[in-house]
Amino acid sequence: MRKPGAYQPEANGNGKPNLAGVANIPSDSATASQEDAFTELLAAFDKATCLASNLAEIKIPPREPIVGSWLKEGDLGFIYGPRGLGKTWL
Repeated sequence: MRKPGAYQPEANGNGKPNLAGVANIPSDSATASQEDAFTELLAAFDKATCLASNLAEIKIPPREPIVGSWLKEGDLGFIYGPRGLGKTWL
């Protein structure tokens, strides 16, 4: 099922998408495999996108603190210090 506002190529009269100008595919050389690849790519984009209304409804659990209140689960940090202090073991 297509999402509202999702890209959908225009049909060229025979019910197939018009791929002219998309991914540098000229209209006369668009083969069935290229059309299948394009359809598969659109399906992957549909799976990877989320409408703003759906995003607002997602319940995200709070992140667990790891070190005090300043480093929480999922945070990215850098540890700097001289050699031999044991940075690797943190």
